[in-house]
Amino acid sequence: LGTGEANIRNDVSYGDGVYESTDGGLHWRHLGLKGTMQISSILIDSHHPDTVLVGAMGNPWKNSGERGVYRTRNGGKSWQRVLYVGPDVGISDMAMNPRNPNVVYAATYRFRRTPWHYSDGGPQDAIYKSIDAGLTWTRLSGHGLPAGPLGRIGLAVAPSAPNVVYAVIGSHQGMLWRSDDAGGNWTLVSKDQSIDSRPFYFSHIAVDPKNPNHLFALSMNLLASDNGGRTWRHIAKSIHVDNHAIWIDPTGSGRII
Repeated sequence: LGTGEANIRNDVSYGDGVYESTDGGLHWRHLGLKGTMQISSILIDSHHPDTVLVGAMGNPWKNSGERGVYRTRNGGKSWQRVLYVGPDVGISDMAMNPRNPNVVYAATYRFRRTPWHYSDGGPQDAIYKSIDAGLTWTRLSGHGLPAGPLGRIGLAVAPSAPNVVYAVIGSHQGMLWRSDDAGGNWTLVSKDQSIDSRPFYFSHIAVDPKNPNHLFALSMNLLASDNGGRTWRHIAKSIHVDNHAIWIDPTGSGRII
């Protein structure tokens, strides 16, 4: 469990690191990373569950070195920071290839909150890829990705076709990009601003575990696409607006939380 709210409003709640439960949530143990404050994502290696990656946004109010991607290989007994761009650049999202956990993507994001203002984006915002389970990283650029400066980025890998990667990007050039070769090349598939109506606050995309072209966008409304993101429709109209997290049953039952 990563604590701290990663959707940085002026009334954002802070956390104190990572917790683990081994009894279905009845009891919890603190595993460190207290100074990261806002954790956006946690990835667990399905082949080696003691190997975990944590994406930390960091302190939204001031510069701090306690942000970036952290990695443990011993179930949280110790942590190594493996991706760090700068003292005001955190990690907005991460995604992992479920068939090959060595392949991981992370999105860096520069941001700063003050009581009266919010600033974000810039040349440090980018997608990074690792092919060694997060130990080393390569920045992706060009090959169809939008030119900077960029804003917040959200990432998703299609579980049934893990070479398919989606990125919702805060960019004047569009909203949603798709790669069919594990991040090697990218294509702009949508400029529809409704799929990420407030990029600093939303920027989340999810993929159906059985269909790489069936997508969900978490924005002011919950949206779905059946054609790889080219067109979208509003679903779950009876629920309240502001959608920030989604879980889709990986067995393909259709159950969504």
